Formats: sequence, structure tokens, C-alpha cells
Amino acid sequence: MKVYLFRHGQKDSVPLKDPDLTRGGHEQANRIAALITSGDFFRGTQFLTSPRLRAQRTLMPAAQLCQSQVQIVTDLDQREPFETSEFFRARIQKFVLSLEKKFSEKDIIYLCTHHDWIEESLSLIAADTDLLETRYWHWNPAQFMEFDILEGLWILRRFERIQT
Repeated sequence: MKVYLFRHGQKDSVPLKDPDLTRGGHEQANRIAALITSGDFFRGTQFLTSPRLRAQRTLMPAAQLCQSQVQIVTDLDQREPFETSEFFRARIQKFVLSLEKKFSEKDIIYLCTHHDWIEESLSLIAADTDLLETRYWHWNPAQFMEFDILEGLWILRRFERIQT
């Protein structure tokens, strides 16, 4: 199984509650699809996003290219103001552990979520790399990690930012 973990593209500031992407963010989203077309990224079989518009729009061009649908997954949402840190962590852990059970080893999964979710997930993923090293702390819009998952171990292949 291969997983691409994305932070959403550059977001607008309006509306405050659930902003869309900026023009640059839409360019980042289109660049993800272009990287699939060029063969730099594998063709996705599953596209899972947070319920937030910016996350959905980040993966939409890639999903359309792969003739797939963007699936909204509430467990990928950012931390809500009413959530305790323990509940937020448990929600992420449940999702991470469910991936291998829910999908096959042949699936190519694109995930799009938020900085706080990614920060927390990196402490929960059983990886071949220490994902808590400082070089993995900063995630720009459209930053991503590419993993292969083999028997529960997340093998980091790339940590990059989508350039436009």
C-alpha cells in the first residue's frame, strides 16, 4: 500500500470558518494531478480528505484525473475547539490503524488534512524514520510525505512541497 499524506493547498482567508483555496492553492492542486500524469506520482485508487473545503479542493483534480471520487472522512478533520487533546489523538490513532484493515496492499491512497492533524499523526505512525525529527515539523501548504506501508511499518519515501 502506498500513502501520500498532504497538507491542504494554500488557503484563502475568507470566509473564516471554511475557506477555499487561493489561486495559488488551486495551482498546487492542479500540480498534483500533473505529477500523476507525468508519472512522478502513482495513480491514486482512494482520495480521502477532511470535510474542509480546502482539503477537498486540494485533491479534487487528482481524483478526477484518476476517475475517482473524493471521499470525506471526518477523522481527517482538524481539531475542533470542543475536542480534548486526548480525544483528538485517539481519533487520529484510530484512523491510522484502520488504513491497512480498510484498504488492500495494492491501493494508492491520497490523504489531505491539516497541519495540526499531521503534527499529531507523526507521533503515532510506526515508521522506519523518526518522524519527530525537527526537519518534519514545518509543513507548508501542499507539503506531502509519500509512504509505502508494509505490515504496519510506514516507510518514508519522500518529504517535499508541491511547487507551482
